[in-house]
Amino acid sequence: MKDLILIALESEAPTMAKWDNVFFTGVGKINATYNTLQLINIHKPKLIINYGTAGAINTKLKGIVECTKFYQRDMDVRGLDFEL
Repeated sequence: MKDLILIALESEAPTMAKWDNVFFTGVGKINATYNTLQLINIHKPKLIINYGTAGAINTKLKGIVECTKFYQRDMDVRGLDFEL
């Protein structure tokens, strides 16, 4: 398969559920990672598109947004001398 489109939940894109290159990974980093690796091993895609939302602070965002920075907001590593 040339391209994979990965979505956490079918409710995020119900009309795409019938496409043969769309897969639902489940919510969260562990589900996304595990299921993405399984799909890569099975389908050997050339391109992976992650489609969905990820709790943006700016509620005015619309359309397609290219992410250029990523923050781990569910981890507290201050005990390892990192900032929260």
